[in-house]
This record gives sequence, structure tokens and C-alpha cells, in this order.
Amino acid sequence: MKVLLKQVFSEDETIHFNFMKPGGFSLLDDSEYPSALVASQYSYISGYNDISYLELSKIMQEKGISINQQILAYSDSINGTVKTSEFETLMQIIYLMFIKPNFTENSWNQISVALENNSKTLEVNPTNAFMAEMTKVLYDGDIRKNLGTSELISQIDKDIAEKIYKEKFTDASNYTLILVGDFLENKIAESLETYIATLPSSNKKLEEPIWHD
Repeated sequence: MKVLLKQVFSEDETIHFNFMKPGGFSLLDDSEYPSALVASQYSYISGYNDISYLELSKIMQEKGISINQQILAYSDSINGTVKTSEFETLMQIIYLMFIKPNFTENSWNQISVALENNSKTLEVNPTNAFMAEMTKVLYDGDIRKNLGTSELISQIDKDIAEKIYKEKFTDASNYTLILVGDFLENKIAESLETYIATLPSSNKKLEEPIWHD
């Protein structure tokens, strides 16, 4: 694990952060891809430890914290912005994302309903339906190019989504934390040592290639 710091003092006293590692969707099989699309959302809506999604949203809004947890094409990332004064709160949230993610039946049901509604809206709109069909033909039915049709939704599985989340966000090996913004190193060092340095890590080295085309 690495931590890279760049001080940029500003009037709004904000820190931009990205906690990431190489890999992303590129290391997953096609059969895992649909479930991986909702893996981060599944955990986020379920909350962390004994903190519910609504409670966490309220905390972040009150403290000026913005977090995006994403599985991207070639990386896994937790990124966003935080007020300098609330840096420790951010570190605590990231710590819980790794240590105490929840996966509740109620949250999965919410996701399933939303996905089904979106796919129905897509398929009844002539323009969207045309684009979905054209994309399917152009990319020879590649599931990774699917625009969210029922074909994609039917392949999403909650157990696979949970498995992928745990593979990508419960082992801090090979992660790099990049901080750019208004901070003093001696003021944030304790939070980094308490919450980031103690994240579980298998110290597993990246295998080559670190991502697949």
C-alpha cells in the first residue's frame, strides 16, 4: 500500500482523494460482469457496520464529504472530496468500507426493482431500444457493451455481487491513496496511521498483466 501527498492550499480547505488499485472490470469473467456493475451500490445501500445508508448519507452531507466507490474498466476506486476539518471522518468511513460492509436482502430488493424499471423504460422507448439493438449487433452481443436491457439484468446475482465486492474492497494490498489539497502532513498523519495503515492486507503482489484489454 502507498500514500501519495500533494499539498495545494486553497480558500475552501478541501482535499481531493483517490484510493485505488489496478484491475477493475478487466480482470473479471464476462459471467461476473453484470453482477460487478452493482457490487459497490449493493454494499453502500446496505450501510456499514451499524450505520444505515440514510444515516451515512446524512453524516456525509453535514460534514461536506463526497464519496464514489467504483469498479471501473481498469481500476477499483474510492474517490471524492472532503473538507480538511473532516478528514478523520472520511478515513473512518473508508475503514468501514473495508472492515464492515453489509449486504442486506432489503437493499438487494431495492436494487432489483430499480434495475427492472430502468430496463423496461429503455426497452419501451423506440430510440433507446434501437440504440440497444444496434449496440448488440455492432459488438456481437458483448455483454460489456449492453446498455442495461433485461438480458443484462437477468444475469445479475446478489451472491456474485457480494463476492466481487469482497475480492476488491476488503484487501488493501496494491492500493494507493492519493491526496491532493489543503492539509498539513502532521495533522493528517495520525488518521492515516489509525485507519489506512491498519486495513487488512494480504500483501499479495499484482500478477502480470495487472489488467486485461
